[in-house]
Amino acid sequence: MTCPRFRSAATFTHPTGGSWTLSRDLSASDVAVIDCRERIETAVLNGTENLWPNIDEAAVLWPLLRGTNTVDLLASGATSGTTVKVRLRPRYLSA
Repeated sequence: MTCPRFRSAATFTHPTGGSWTLSRDLSASDVAVIDCRERIETAVLNGTENLWPNIDEAAVLWPLLRGTNTVDLLASGATSGTTVKVRLRPRYLSA
């Protein structure tokens, strides 16, 4: 997510019903990496800071499936200058 200042909370919702909220102010240079792989689930800010305490306790993370995935994002404090960039890193094999 990039913007002059992203405030408060962002809620990501998958059409199957899973959702999670990240409650944290982010700046334009911040990079949040959320790993939704089963048994690995991590949230890291700028490669070092644990964001997991900023993810709601009722979070339901979901895997992205092959093909098109639709995810809704509701960001409080967002402006017309707010940008969200999503990059998928496919994992072909799992343990």
